[in-house]
Amino acid sequence: MMKKYALAVILLLSSFILTGCAADLLQRVVDAIPEHTDPSYDTLVEHWQNCTVFEGGAAEEAYDILMTAAEEGDRDKFVSCFTPEIQAKSVFQNQVDEFFKAYPKGLKNSEAKFSPAGAGGSFKDGKAIKGAGALYEYDLNGDHYRIHLKFCYVNDADPNKVGMEYFVIQNNGALAKSNYENKGVSEEEMGYLIVRCDIRNDVNYRIIGGDPIYWTDTDSPKLTADEMRALLSEYRNLGTPEVRDAIGEPNYAYKSPNSTGCTIYYELASENGEARYARISAASLTGKVYDAYVCTADSTDYDHPLCEFIRQKN
Repeated sequence: MMKKYALAVILLLSSFILTGCAADLLQRVVDAIPEHTDPSYDTLVEHWQNCTVFEGGAAEEAYDILMTAAEEGDRDKFVSCFTPEIQAKSVFQNQVDEFFKAYPKGLKNSEAKFSPAGAGGSFKDGKAIKGAGALYEYDLNGDHYRIHLKFCYVNDADPNKVGMEYFVIQNNGALAKSNYENKGVSEEEMGYLIVRCDIRNDVNYRIIGGDPIYWTDTDSPKLTADEMRALLSEYRNLGTPEVRDAIGEPNYAYKSPNSTGCTIYYELASENGEARYARISAASLTGKVYDAYVCTADSTDYDHPLCEFIRQKN
């Protein structure tokens, strides 16, 4: 009742120009309102289980607590951010130990670029489940790092599933190698991975279209973009002898688990001192070409394909 009365008085007084008397009266009303603060929660999980939060604020809160705990070596604080269900898994506890051994100190003090990584949820039988993700990117000591977060901030059906679900720090070399090691493997086959901090840098990779791509140097000819365009436009099949003789072995190839084909990279001849690459989508390493583009370190030229698309356009 006191809160409703005080609110009514404040709204009434704020509708007038505050004279000295009105301002004094307003201050006395405000001072008379009992101080109300949200209860203090010991962990991020308790906070999310008991308060209304949204994906943006949840991502910021999780990031700040996790990175602060990592910098300070506070294992308990770090672990407490994950869902109770995950905390109970021995594999997770082992991964946390490895994380603290590998964490690059000073990372949190670098300027980060934040990008939301999507959000989603469901609502059934009056019970809501909501989750989201976020991506942070850093440059530290000449290396580029990416931090991925995935979390559930609402789960009315099972509160034990509220909290962090995934946290990974990788530099470009580690990201390229992990993508290579897991190529063609579905999430189910990869198994249960919650936290990973792999900062290996002894990896041969190229930045193509802004992403680190695992790379194998070959003796294959380096065609110009025009030569590759003429070849693929005429034959449109990587198994054709004329194509095989001209392009040799690829520098990198992978098959996505949810795709019927594969993506293949070839190094092209540089232009004006800038490295160029052909990214080819095909049925297989020696199969029909679906599409192909020229890439640089920063971009992919979708406006000028290396051959006309074979797949049907919508």
